Amino acid sequence: MVRMTVPVSSEQKTQSREQEEQQQKLIVASKKEVVDHAPGLIILYSDGSFERPSDLDVPACADFDSSHTGVATRDVVVDGAAEGVWARIFLPRSALSLARRSLPVVLHFHGGGFCVGSPASAHVHRTCARMANKSSCIWISLYYRLAPEHPLPAAYNDGVSALMWLRSQALFGEMRERDPGIGLPEGEAFAAKKADPCFLSGDSAGGTIVHYVAAMVDGENLSPLQIKGMLLIHPAFPQEAPGASVELSNAMVSFYHKSALPAGRLSGTL
Repeated sequence: MVRMTVPVSSEQKTQSREQEEQQQKLIVASKKEVVDHAPGLIILYSDGSFERPSDLDVPACADFDSSHTGVATRDVVVDGAAEGVWARIFLPRSALSLARRSLPVVLHFHGGGFCVGSPASAHVHRTCARMANKSSCIWISLYYRLAPEHPLPAAYNDGVSALMWLRSQALFGEMRERDPGIGLPEGEAFAAKKADPCFLSGDSAGGTIVHYVAAMVDGENLSPLQIKGMLLIHPAFPQEAPGASVELSNAMVSFYHKSALPAGRLSGTL
């Protein structure tokens, strides 16, 4: 097993402190009893309600020159998925010169303990934009349903729905000529005419989602979509005993497990 330590930037540390300060203000302002919380991320109250401090979201920008990253982005609804599930498409400028070829597609699942985060979160957006630029691939970051309001396997099911949506896009792409144009193509079709290779990517809880989504679609006919590989970045899996973590305390890991697992399932597989 390869172990990697991912450095945390000063910007991320500042953002984390700001979110924790905002969370403390929410706790003080609320008259409800706090039963549990993940510092700076989510608060659970005794009446079953919860609050998430507002994230520093980055809006989508379909213009290459205005995006500051050289990557055009667009938010789209994932047809056939549960209500509220959407995706952000990242198209690097380098893809324009490759528009007459099939382009690899990477379906990405963000981390956040199954409870927080979105494709618009600043760190998720920056990561996907950077990876799209480096790889000259189309990256698609999925907003899946979050716990505790949507416990597992909701996120896994959303991942499967996203793959089926990608398959429908690939089928549609085979039937039309894509106009490379400037910025993203009109409409939701972005897949190339040919059967595109597809990769699944996820970090932390997102890596866990990748694992289960791949298992759930094993044996399914996804043609013309071709899953060629998976990128699991420090995926989260149950351990026999609590272990040390660079970023997360055992208490926070336990909080995420309790929030994400279905009622009555406080241990065992995710």
